[in-house]
Amino acid sequence: MVNPDSDLYRAHPEWALAIPGRELMLSRHQLVLDMSNPEVFDYLTSRFDATFRGIDVDYFKWDMNRHLAQVGSAFLARGREKEIFFRYMKGVYRLLDWFLSRFPNAVIETCSGGGGRYDLGMMAYGIQIWTSDNTRPHARTMIQASAMMGYPAATMSCHVSDPRGNRDSLDYRYKVAVGGMLGYELNILNMSDEFKEIIAAQIRQYKSFEHVIRLGDYYPLAAPTSYLYSAYCYATSDASELLLTVIEQQGCPEGSTKRLKIRVARPGVTYRDQLSGMTVSGDALRAGLKIALTGREHCAHLYHFVSTEA
Repeated sequence: MVNPDSDLYRAHPEWALAIPGRELMLSRHQLVLDMSNPEVFDYLTSRFDATFRGIDVDYFKWDMNRHLAQVGSAFLARGREKEIFFRYMKGVYRLLDWFLSRFPNAVIETCSGGGGRYDLGMMAYGIQIWTSDNTRPHARTMIQASAMMGYPAATMSCHVSDPRGNRDSLDYRYKVAVGGMLGYELNILNMSDEFKEIIAAQIRQYKSFEHVIRLGDYYPLAAPTSYLYSAYCYATSDASELLLTVIEQQGCPEGSTKRLKIRVARPGVTYRDQLSGMTVSGDALRAGLKIALTGREHCAHLYHFVSTEA
């Protein structure tokens, strides 16, 4: 992106995508740099190299803050207009390749789906994608369930946003966010000591089963589009660990879920929930559990079942 009120734009207005004779279309006060132009690539890599030289960077958030509009290029010759979208993305890929070569151990998290895209093309460079700016937990339940229809949890960045002093809301937001790669987007300096301790405990708990989410298999049990709750399970390849999550949606009545059948559970094996101490047989999990729903505004249920067999 480039702001028209910048030294870069004043020096090189031809480096921004535009169509001659048309008024510039700004979004967030920005235009889009023409990534089909190799001079733009050379400029960006030189500036990034100067900025990050000598710094051991391990994480980049790659924001794409606006969509393409008025996609015209001063670089490509007349008659090649239809190539601009393709050449633009080739330039973006080239720049991301440069980042990976310079910072091979860094995680690149793309945002806005890599410019409105949530696909394998961007995932070749950014192993995590910020799924949506909407962090309201009820909406995120729908968003995350939809994302999981096509892509693994390891690609899905899920954040806990400000619970505004509500302890139940903090717990609820956390249990929604553990559906993918957990993060927090809130001002920790504004949190009370109690909330800081809760967040620290949540992070410790998440680390105890993160491998089940990141590397395990995903089993949807109740879609939030069909029920007033969402239920799904992650399982390790040998089914020795299972992570079951049930999220009550807005308007969910008190009662119970349907029978949630975890077919991947191992028969004849006893599982212990690491969070509550409850034990249950693999046969019972396969036959199905009914989870008591509270009907409260902020309520979700989390179970980390681990086989008691060595």
